[in-house]
Amino acid sequence: MSNNTNIERKNPSKAWYLLPIFFGLLGGLVMYFIVRDDNKQMAKNGLILSVILTIVGIIFVVILNVIMLSTI
Repeated sequence: MSNNTNIERKNPSKAWYLLPIFFGLLGGLVMYFIVRDDNKQMAKNGLILSVILTIVGIIFVVILNVIMLSTI
């Protein structure tokens, strides 16, 4: 007789981190909702990664705009 209380959790692939890298905040949200049942820490890390990369992207665009406007 098998015991169903010892259900093994599968570990999601590290490839899930590509979603927040390539799609920013939207990719991080998708990753979070898909991976959260299997690995909560990985889902949280993906969400944090997406927020950080989105903020870095916004800062980069603002700096480029300031540089471009100062050369006019």
